[in-house]
Amino acid sequence: MYPPRGSADAYRSAAIHSGVELPPERKLALLLGGIIDRLKVAESQIQNGQMAEKLRTIDSVLTILEALQASLDFESGGAIAEQLSSVYTTAEAQLVQANAGNDVAKLQSVIRLLTPIREAFQQISVPTAPADGADEPRRG
Repeated sequence: MYPPRGSADAYRSAAIHSGVELPPERKLALLLGGIIDRLKVAESQIQNGQMAEKLRTIDSVLTILEALQASLDFESGGAIAEQLSSVYTTAEAQLVQANAGNDVAKLQSVIRLLTPIREAFQQISVPTAPADGADEPRRG
């Protein structure tokens, strides 16, 4: 059994089928959401003794984290890129330990680490209405 289609899969599907490029912060929020969804699946897999499935699930999370790490632009991103790199490195190390020891607490720790980051990027990716009402339809 593979992890259910989640945020990362929704992003991929929307990007492929719509032809619309999402803003980077929206992509990041979706990818982090996909990681969190998969970690919850891995937690259940450990609890249910589904070790082969857990291995595949955690491997998919590590692959996403590695891609996120590789996509960081330290020149443009400055301190934020450095902080995200540190978070990704910490998450990867904890996932390796969680995988080796079937440690649900380590998975939950990674979820707690990534959730506020996902929420922050969700908030900044929500478009806001213009303050002057310039885009509102004219009534007449």
